[in-house]
Amino acid sequence: MAQNDERAAIELDEQQLKNSLWNHVVVLEKASSGGNVVWTCKYCASEYRESYSIVKSHLLNIYVIFIYNY
Repeated sequence: MAQNDERAAIELDEQQLKNSLWNHVVVLEKASSGGNVVWTCKYCASEYRESYSIVKSHLLNIYVIFIYNY
């Protein structure tokens, strides 16, 4: 993440605030559709463009393995 990032944190809606793991990240952008958001971890300062499930896996050190059907 760039040190001089001009983006400000955005407000989350009530439903998202009920999920306590959002309190451990700073949401920078919401996607216009879908569940992905741009967020930064408050502990390691890494920036991601992912969903709540990735927030969960990042904070709890759960590694996600995606299985694709070809």
